[in-house]
Amino acid sequence: MSVADPAPNRPTDRPAVAGTPAGAASGPAVGRAPIVAGLKERALGDNRKKWLIGALAAVLLIALLVIVPLVNSGSDDGTKPGAGQPSNTPGTSNSAPPATSAAPSTGPTSAAPAPPPSPTAPAKPPVPAGWTLHKDSLNAFTIPVPNGWTRSVASQDTVIFNGPGGRLLLVQWTPTPAGDPYNDWHKQEPARKFQPGVQNYRYLSINRVPGYFKSCADWDWLQTKNGADFHVRNRGVVTAKNRAYGIRYEVPESEWKGKEENNFLMLTANFDPDRKD
Repeated sequence: MSVADPAPNRPTDRPAVAGTPAGAASGPAVGRAPIVAGLKERALGDNRKKWLIGALAAVLLIALLVIVPLVNSGSDDGTKPGAGQPSNTPGTSNSAPPATSAAPSTGPTSAAPAPPPSPTAPAKPPVPAGWTLHKDSLNAFTIPVPNGWTRSVASQDTVIFNGPGGRLLLVQWTPTPAGDPYNDWHKQEPARKFQPGVQNYRYLSINRVPGYFKSCADWDWLQTKNGADFHVRNRGVVTAKNRAYGIRYEVPESEWKGKEENNFLMLTANFDPDRKD
């Protein structure tokens, strides 16, 4: 709203100037004009100050009318309620809702899985009565041997234990394994029937034996000895990068199932090579 400038005050009584005779013709009084002009400028200056003060007050009032609602409705950073900031609506809480716990993880833990254990021999069953745990002087291997069986050295890498009726336990070794015993037995199998002393060879099976030292396979066959069928199981096993063994057990076929097969499993479970890794 505008404010009208007030009319300037004009003096109504003008005092006579000293030295002017009474009743003399009137004219411009000496010294009057400066007095009147000074009063007029002063009045105008006062009016301008009043006008400026009024205008400033109006501006301040308008500014207050604009700033106060903004201060009350917005946050310090200029964001508005509903735009990512909580509002101050009565009856609602300004505090953020409590954070919910994360869903339980169904995946594997961050811990690294443990490396698989190195292949080794199975748990050793007790050596039964009638058997002796033998540690050999030629190779330093250890194996159970039936009491009364005689030991002989067939070569620098072969030891034989002979029992009654053609029974036999042979242990042979090499510092240069041929690789996978399963594949090695398959390579040797066709020539077995032509070996000296082997009569009436009949192939039965070649099977892998998992978990026995580094790698292992059993080769089973039948042959004739002293006019009777014998069951032969030849176990090839790699125990170290520079050691492999052949363990051959020959017993009558009539005694193999149950008794002698269990004896073979017992003696190989208690077998301890001179090298293993």
